[in-house]
Amino acid sequence: MRKKESVKCNVEILRNNNSKEYEKFILDQSESNIYHTLEWKEVIDDLDYYKSSYLIARDKNGNIQSALPLFIVNSLNGRRLISIPHSMYGGIIGNEQYVKVILKKALELKFEKNCKCLVIKQSINGYNKIFNEFNMKCSNKRCSQSVIIKKPNIMWQDIKPSNKNSIRKSIKNDIEIEQVTCRDDLFDFQRLALITIKRTGMPVPPITFFQKIWDVMHDKGYAEFFFAKYKGKAIASCLIFPFNNKVILGYANSDISYLKFRPNNYIIWKILEWCYEKKYRIFDLGSTWLNNKGLYFFKATFNTIDFPVVYYYYPKNSNIFDDITLIKFFEKIIRILPIELLKIINPILNKHFS
Repeated sequence: MRKKESVKCNVEILRNNNSKEYEKFILDQSESNIYHTLEWKEVIDDLDYYKSSYLIARDKNGNIQSALPLFIVNSLNGRRLISIPHSMYGGIIGNEQYVKVILKKALELKFEKNCKCLVIKQSINGYNKIFNEFNMKCSNKRCSQSVIIKKPNIMWQDIKPSNKNSIRKSIKNDIEIEQVTCRDDLFDFQRLALITIKRTGMPVPPITFFQKIWDVMHDKGYAEFFFAKYKGKAIASCLIFPFNNKVILGYANSDISYLKFRPNNYIIWKILEWCYEKKYRIFDLGSTWLNNKGLYFFKATFNTIDFPVVYYYYPKNSNIFDDITLIKFFEKIIRILPIELLKIINPILNKHFS
């Protein structure tokens, strides 16, 4: 039996002069998402405390066949090499023949940069055999919940009766859904984010992060902000990322004082209508902890389909982010802090929760 020939390729760090080539590559990949884009790279690089190294694998003809975006992160969990901070997923994409080679290079980079561990957030669980070969720990505590976009009247038939009643309640109470058209309105978005993190205990990036998203991604159609308003006041918000036939819900916030009007249900419904109007195929409501039954049920009322979100760690004895006692301690502290103090401490803690 003939020995299988190894793939001839070259793995390198992405440079600025390769940007157009890289952009074409990710557009051709059905599994790529907004977090693989160079626009997202620019947003994360702007936070200063991360350093990016995007790996690309080329075939013998010089064509890009696989890619892995990586960032060095210094946090409560030590110095890590991660794909990708402040994203739900964004791991390796491309031709499976080249995945093993690019993963080997990532591990070399981990040792070269003196990182404690390598973390890859893989939304498409197609390379699990390769990750296992590299002796990586698998954490499958999340799933993504997505809606297949159809005509609004068909989607309306598919959603749960309780959800329909919630949407009707919003309409009855004159809740209005507006698409943000002014950069200054992002201060309202951040206000709602601070109210939300006090409830969840999970920090969010500073206002400058969302302003950078606006500056880099909004005009390209890669980011859209929505508000649910009651008597002119923003009471709920969503940031979505349209890219490559899919829309991902990046951030969702709401004022607990107005939840009785069910603005979260209504804003998601209006975004689904927007997705149909803009001819997108999938609306991804984001990754959900499998033990968060309440959030899982809320998303499921929109007739969602589940997809696995798997995080891979090397080495296997790595401390997984969600199991760290110190992280859980800070979550408790955040919940009891006043909003004014959260404004100060949130940006400091944010980098530790990537």
